[in-house]
Amino acid sequence: MAIAGMARDTMALTRNVWPSYSVPSQFLVCRASGRTVAVGRPEVLSRLGTGGAGAARDGILFLSTPPGHLAQACFDLNFGVGDVSLVAVPVVGNVYGIRDSLAATVAMLYHEGFHEYQARQFSPTHAGQYAPHQEIRLPLAVIRSAVFDSLARVERMLLTEALRAGTRDSVRTILSRYLGVRDTRTQLLPSALRMAEAHNERKEGSAQWVGYTAAFLRMGRSRDEVRWLMERDLRDTPSFTAGHAEDYFGNSYRQWHIYATGAALAVLLEHFGVSWREQIEAGATFEELVRTTVGPS
Repeated sequence: MAIAGMARDTMALTRNVWPSYSVPSQFLVCRASGRTVAVGRPEVLSRLGTGGAGAARDGILFLSTPPGHLAQACFDLNFGVGDVSLVAVPVVGNVYGIRDSLAATVAMLYHEGFHEYQARQFSPTHAGQYAPHQEIRLPLAVIRSAVFDSLARVERMLLTEALRAGTRDSVRTILSRYLGVRDTRTQLLPSALRMAEAHNERKEGSAQWVGYTAAFLRMGRSRDEVRWLMERDLRDTPSFTAGHAEDYFGNSYRQWHIYATGAALAVLLEHFGVSWREQIEAGATFEELVRTTVGPS
């Protein structure tokens, strides 16, 4: 009940998070044990009201089991209910630096809802002309190398320092150093893949920023808390050398690093007053915008 009530933004507290994006007003949240909550219009909920469902009240319906294929995995950006598509996500205990289940699940719902928005509204990424949701895998042998891992850790430390800096001049100086380290690390990749990280970071970093910012606004928490959360994510990103040697999607580079760096760069671009959201949607990357903002090193 808490998740369903909190995730519905009936007061439109999140309306200014991203131009033209509204957090999901109709969605499904499932538990591994089978209990599911659906939020939506009466005519949508009525199509789900079978198989042990309780009565829908105030736009909320409880189901004893997840509907359709969600019983195998409760995740779908476009779960069809008649002619309506719902975002479906699982209940989670934490998401990165968010430690309580309510805030974590709401943030994940908003994050995944934004991915659905990206698929409809984002232009291809300028760097590499990648489609908005195209996933470009980097070679794990490079990602897991000690030098790649170490340089990425230095970058995250510099971004943490930039988030804590006061003046624009000091932030600009730190970001110039950050870009230099990033350039060194990027040179370790095959030349054909050197634009891929900026694209992946555009996709996941913007969704991470939206998920965190919208969830905290909805819950009446401050922008400062969002920044502190991003600092924690940068600091707590695990080593890329951990985990299975053939698991790209499970590697912390893919699951942590590009989320944390993209969201942090969004905050720093806001610090400079850059209209970054419109430019990101039109195809720019965070790296591209930061280079333009910082200027020649």
